[in-house]
Amino acid sequence: MEDTIGHLDTELRNMKGEMAQHLREYQDLLNVKMALDIEIAAYRKLLEGEETHFNSGISFGAASYSYQPRASASRSSQREKEGATKESFKESSEDKDEADINSNN
Repeated sequence: MEDTIGHLDTELRNMKGEMAQHLREYQDLLNVKMALDIEIAAYRKLLEGEETHFNSGISFGAASYSYQPRASASRSSQREKEGATKESFKESSEDKDEADINSNN
């Protein structure tokens, strides 16, 4: 009978030690989680601030077009070529800006 009580007493102490070890591990993990949550919140706040700054600083307006009457056929075809080149460059620049914005999100 005393052997059984001694054996159960030893098991109880071992279990209490294991529980204490598990509690310490749990507290360590909880501390790491809290630190990570704080860091995530800080980065989220920075990102939101950047988005607000970015959105308020840049406006994507429509391209402006102006009407110019044709003086001659050769001049107008040259203007059309220049306009197409400028518009193509402008569109590729806007596409790149949008791609940069999307890659940051």
